[in-house]
Amino acid sequence: MPDLDDGTRQEDSSAMNTKNLMVQAQDDFDIANELMDSHGHGIDTFRENYQQLYDSAMASLESIAYARQWQDQLTAELNGHREKLRNLETYEEDAKSSRLNLLAMLENMQQLLGEVRNSEVAKKETATKLSAEIEAASTRIAAGPGWTPEQEVEVKQRDHGALRGEVSTITLHMEQKQEKERLARERVETLEARKVALDEAVRAEVTRKGHLEELLDANQAKAQRDQELYKNQKEYLKTEAEHIGVVEEQLRASKEEMERCLSEYDELFRTIQRLSEELNTQITANGELQEENVSRKQATDATLARLRVLEKNTLKTMRLKDLAQKKIDETEAKRQQYEQQRDTLKTKIHGLNSIDMKAGRKNIDSLKRQIGELEREKDILDRKHISSDRAASLIFDLSKANQATRKNLLDDREAMKQSIRGLRSRIEQLAGERERAEKDSLEHTRLWQERAEGLKAQGLQVADLQKKIAAAVARLKQQQNLYEAVRSDRNVYSKNLIETQDVIKEMKRRFKFMNHQIEHLKDEITIMDHSLVKEHFHHHNVDKDKESLRNDVTKVKKQIVSGEHIALHQRSELQKLTRIIQEADEERQRQVKEHDAIVGEKGVLFGQLMKRNDELSVLYDKIRIQTSSLHQGEVRYQQLLDTIMDLEGQIKSMEKDLVSSMSQAGDLNELTTASNKLEKDLMRERAKMTALVEELELPLNVHRWRKLESSDPERYDLVRKAQSLQRNLVSKTESAVKKDLLIQEKEKLYIELKTILGRQPGPEVAEQLAVYQENLKHKVKQMRAMEAELGMYKQQVDLFKSDIEAANEAMRALRQRWVADQRRSKMKQGGSGSDETINLTGNTWDSSSPVAAKASADSMPPLSQDEKGNSSSTIPDSKHILEGDRTQEPQALDNPPAVAVEA
Repeated sequence: MPDLDDGTRQEDSSAMNTKNLMVQAQDDFDIANELMDSHGHGIDTFRENYQQLYDSAMASLESIAYARQWQDQLTAELNGHREKLRNLETYEEDAKSSRLNLLAMLENMQQLLGEVRNSEVAKKETATKLSAEIEAASTRIAAGPGWTPEQEVEVKQRDHGALRGEVSTITLHMEQKQEKERLARERVETLEARKVALDEAVRAEVTRKGHLEELLDANQAKAQRDQELYKNQKEYLKTEAEHIGVVEEQLRASKEEMERCLSEYDELFRTIQRLSEELNTQITANGELQEENVSRKQATDATLARLRVLEKNTLKTMRLKDLAQKKIDETEAKRQQYEQQRDTLKTKIHGLNSIDMKAGRKNIDSLKRQIGELEREKDILDRKHISSDRAASLIFDLSKANQATRKNLLDDREAMKQSIRGLRSRIEQLAGERERAEKDSLEHTRLWQERAEGLKAQGLQVADLQKKIAAAVARLKQQQNLYEAVRSDRNVYSKNLIETQDVIKEMKRRFKFMNHQIEHLKDEITIMDHSLVKEHFHHHNVDKDKESLRNDVTKVKKQIVSGEHIALHQRSELQKLTRIIQEADEERQRQVKEHDAIVGEKGVLFGQLMKRNDELSVLYDKIRIQTSSLHQGEVRYQQLLDTIMDLEGQIKSMEKDLVSSMSQAGDLNELTTASNKLEKDLMRERAKMTALVEELELPLNVHRWRKLESSDPERYDLVRKAQSLQRNLVSKTESAVKKDLLIQEKEKLYIELKTILGRQPGPEVAEQLAVYQENLKHKVKQMRAMEAELGMYKQQVDLFKSDIEAANEAMRALRQRWVADQRRSKMKQGGSGSDETINLTGNTWDSSSPVAAKASADSMPPLSQDEKGNSSSTIPDSKHILEGDRTQEPQALDNPPAVAVEA
C-alpha cells in the first residue's frame, strides 16, 4: 500500500505538470492565433490538429483522475473494514465483561434464594414452636394456676395480647420475607433473560467477526486484483474518456432542460391550482351572497308588508283622531253652552234666593248635580283627548321610522345588486384565466412528455448500475444465510429458556404450597382465639350472678368513664374537622395562587399574541411587496421569451432559405467545396468569437476593437450587441440570485413564525383553566358543606356537654340519695358492727366499692380446685362494659346499688 500511494503521488504530480503545460500551450496558441488573424491569414489545420491533441491529453488526465478516485474509494473501504473489526473486538470484550458480571449476579441471587429457603425452614420451625407453646398454654389454662379469678383473667388477657402481638409480628415478618423472595425471583428472571440475550449477542458478534474477517481477506485479495486491473485499464480509460465526456455533457444538458421543464410545469400547476381555489372561493362567496340576497329580499318583503299594515293603522288612527277632534270640538261647544247656562242659572239663583229659598235650594241642588255630571263628562272627554293625542304622536313617529327603514333597505338592496354584478364579472374573468392556464398546462405537459421520451433513451446507461445491484443482491444472500444460522442459535436458546421457565413454575408452585401451609396455621391460630373467647364468655356467664351487686356499684363509674370517652372522641373529631378545614383553606389558597398565576400567564400570552399578530401583519406586507416584484420579473422574463421566440423564427426562416437554395443548387462537387469552405470559415469565425469573448472578459488589446470598428462595422455592431446581451444576462442572473436569497429568508421567517405559533398556548390552556375553575367551585361547595357539618358537629358537642352535665347532676343527686339512705340505715341499726359499710362523706368502708371488694377478696381464704373451676374472671372486658353502659343506664339511675355486702 505505501508503494501504491507513492506511485499515485508521482502520477498526480506528473499529471498536474502536464495539465499546466497544456493550459500554457493553449494560451500561447490562442495568442499566436490572434496575432495571425490580425495580419489576415490563419493556420486552421494546425489549430485543429493541436486542438485534437489537447482534447486527447485532457481526456487521459480525466481518466487518470477517475482511476485515482476509484483507488481512494477502495482504500476507504479497507479502512472502514478495519475500523469495524476494531469495534467488534471492543464489543466482544465488553460482552465478555458483562457476561462475567451477570454470572456473579446470578451466583448472588442463588445465595439469596438459599437464604430465603433457610428463612422459610426457620419460619416453619417457629410456627411449630408457637403451636406447641399454644398447646402448652391451653393445658396450663385447663390445669389452673392457683391464682385468684381476677389475676387469672389479667394473666390470660396479657398472654392473649402477647400472643396476638407475636402472631402479628410473625405475619408481618413473613409478608416481608415473601415480598423479598418475590423481588429476588423477579430479579433472577430478569438477569437470566439478560444473560440469554447477551449470550445470543456474543454468539452473533463472534459469527459476525468471522464473516468480517473473511470479507477482509476477500477485500484484500480484491484490492490486489483491482491494482492489477488498474494498470490494465489505464489505456482503455484514455480511449473511453472522450466518449464519456460527450455523453455527460449531453446528459447534463438534457437534465437541466428536464428540470427547467419540470419547474415550469410545477409553476403552471400551482398557478392553476391557485386559480381553481380562488374560483371555488368566489363560487362559494357568490352562493353565500345569493343566500344573503334571498334572505334580505324576504326581510324587505316582510318590512314592506309591515309598512303596509302600519300605513293602514296610521290611516285608521288619523280617522280616529279626526273623530276624536270632532268630538272634542262638540264637547267644547257643549261645555261653553253649559257654562253659559251655569252663569244664567247662577244669576237666576241669586235672584231666586231673595224670593223663595226652599224652592231655590231644590233647584240649586239639582243644578249642582247637573253641573257635577257635566264636569265629570268634561274630565272624561279631556282624558280621551289627551290619550288620542298621544296615540296620534306615537303613530306619526312609527310611520317616520318605517319610512326610514324602508329607505335604508332599498339602499342596501341596490348596493347588493351592484356587488353581485361585480362578482359576476370577476367570475367570468377568472373563468377566462382558468381556460388560458389549462391551455398553457396542456402545452407544457406535451413538452414534458417529449423530454420524458428523451430520458427513456438514456435508460440504457442504467445497465451498469444494475450489474452492481446484482452484486449487492449476492452479498444480501450471504447475509441471509448468516441470519439463518443466527436464527437456529436463537431456537436453541429459546428451548433453554422454556426449560428454565418450567423450573421457575415449579418454584412458584412450591411457594404457593408454603403460602397454603401458612394460611392453614393462621386458621388454626384464629380457631384457638375463638376457643379462648368462648371460654371467656362461659366464665363471664357463670360469674354474672355473683358479680351483679359489684356491677351495680361500678355502673355509675363506667358511665362517667364512657362520658369522658365520648367527650374525648368528640374532641378528637373536632380536631380532625379543624385539621380538615385547615387543609381545605390551604388547598383553597393554593388554588387561588394557581388561578392568579394562570391569569398572569394569560395576560402575558395575550401580549405575546398581539406582538406576533403585529409581526405577522408586517411580514404579510413584505410578502405582498415581494409578490409584486416577482410578478414584474415574470413579465420581464415573458418579454425575453418572446424575443427568443422571434429569433428562433428567424433562424427557422433562414434554414428554410438554406434548404431552398440547396435544392436550387445543381452540382454536388461545387456545393461540397463551398460547404467545406463555409465550414472552415465558420470554424475560423467561431475561434475568433471565442477569442473575442475571452478578450471581452479580459480586454487587453483595445486598439484591435478600434481597427475592427473601422474595418468591419457590422461585426463590431454584433460584438457590441453580444456584450450588451451578456451584461443583461449577468445582471438578470444576479437579480435572480438575490431574489432566491430573499425567498429563502422569507421561508426561514415563515418557519420561525410557525414554530412561535406552535409554542403559543392553544385551547388546551383555556380548557385547563376551565377545569381549574370547576375544581375551585367544587372545593368551595365542599368547604360550605364542611362548614355546615362543622356547625352540626358543634351543636352535637353542645348537646353532649349538656348531657354530660345532666349526667353529673344526676350522679350528684344519686350520691346524695345514697348517702341519705346510708344514714337512715345506720340510724336504724343503731351502730351495729356486724356490717362494714362505708360512708362517702366519712371514713367508714363499704364493700361495694372496688377497693373494699379487693380488700374482701384478699381477706378471703384460698379457693379449692372446684371453686376455681366454677369461678372465673369477674371483670368483663371493656367492649362489654361499653355496650352494657347504654342498655343498663336507666336501671342504674332508678335502682341504686345495695348498701353493704357481708364481710
